[in-house]
Amino acid sequence: MEIVGMILSLCGMLITVCSFQIKSKKGLLIWQTAGTGFYLVSYIFNGGGIAVYLNVIYLVRNFLFMRFDGQSGKKIYLAAVLLCAAYLVSYVCYICFANIQTSDKLWNILPVLGALFGTVAVTNTNVNKLRAWKTGDSLSWLAFNVHIGIGALGGILGEIFNLASITVGIIRFKGGKSDEGNKQDQNEEKKSEEN
Repeated sequence: MEIVGMILSLCGMLITVCSFQIKSKKGLLIWQTAGTGFYLVSYIFNGGGIAVYLNVIYLVRNFLFMRFDGQSGKKIYLAAVLLCAAYLVSYVCYICFANIQTSDKLWNILPVLGALFGTVAVTNTNVNKLRAWKTGDSLSWLAFNVHIGIGALGGILGEIFNLASITVGIIRFKGGKSDEGNKQDQNEEKKSEEN
């Protein structure tokens, strides 16, 4: 079963790494959602514990933020607060009810920390700020995946490549305008081409 989990995590890795090269926030979230789905199933196969619960919440988060794209800040921030609370509640429930050693309970805080970084990331309309916050997300998951070991090889490689892809994305799309700013630039380009 570890082999199946490893293959699924490698698929998740490829999709997620590519996501950081998408220019729009919505496009990035669509790719991230697909990658999260593969990671979720891989963690189920590898006994990822808290990672399973967090990835389910990640899927909900991505769908919510795709739905709220372009809407008022109040809805976005309320959703972010509720999601952060869900991450923390899932961690507390997991450490209270899972039969794991104390040291493993401490390791399991890393994905929760990553989830918090990731949720702050998706509240940004500036896609480069989103990428920058995702750096904390990736570093947290990288440390957790290294702790899991070889079964999370796709996750380990994925986070290393994610960090590289985040950096490349920030450099490629320097200026990091919001999706609205990018749309305005595209409209201005069309007008200048028409003249």
